[in-house]
Amino acid sequence: MSPPLKYKTLQEEKHTEMVSVVKEVLAGDYWALNINNLSIEEDLCKKTTRISCQVHLNDESFVVEEVGRGPIDALFNGLKDNLKKSYLSFHGLNFYEFSISGDVGVPSSDMSSEVECTLSISSVNVQKPLIYRCRDASINRAAICVVLNAVEYYVNSERAMRKLKKWAKDAQNRNRADLLQKNVLKMSKLLEGVSYKDTLAAINNEKEDNFQS
Repeated sequence: MSPPLKYKTLQEEKHTEMVSVVKEVLAGDYWALNINNLSIEEDLCKKTTRISCQVHLNDESFVVEEVGRGPIDALFNGLKDNLKKSYLSFHGLNFYEFSISGDVGVPSSDMSSEVECTLSISSVNVQKPLIYRCRDASINRAAICVVLNAVEYYVNSERAMRKLKKWAKDAQNRNRADLLQKNVLKMSKLLEGVSYKDTLAAINNEKEDNFQS
């Protein structure tokens, strides 16, 4: 596990709160996203990168093969293309910025603190992009880590948003203003980082008998 990051922006602090909301809503059903092996091929003439990997999400797996301007661009877009049909909020996500920096702190025998990768991802109708960071002795591992952390969050946050929307609808139907307000406040927190316009529209079109608490 990477050591605690030395610097956190206000946006990252807000994101920490958003993650807490997601994990609270999903309880023990927070899904993990993992990649065991990643193949990277660089075309130096065309300045493109081809990636190939087996992705594991909860108890499902799928293959991602994508070409991009670099491994991060290719991996993020490959995951996005595979998930956007099931998770509608991915339609509004864009790879915003990626950076790599060395650890200029006190030298340590712990080589995992040498490189820090930072990934910013923007969402439509949201003013500030969400920021993800990861440290590792390997640039590639740190880079892959930030992409996986980001995509894992978006998958789980949409799952949490769907639950909150249905819970809020149920509370409204039962005239439970207390529960309605509680769920709406949590939804508002998640909306600070991602646009769920398509997701919420889809939920509104679902039949009431599909409701599950």
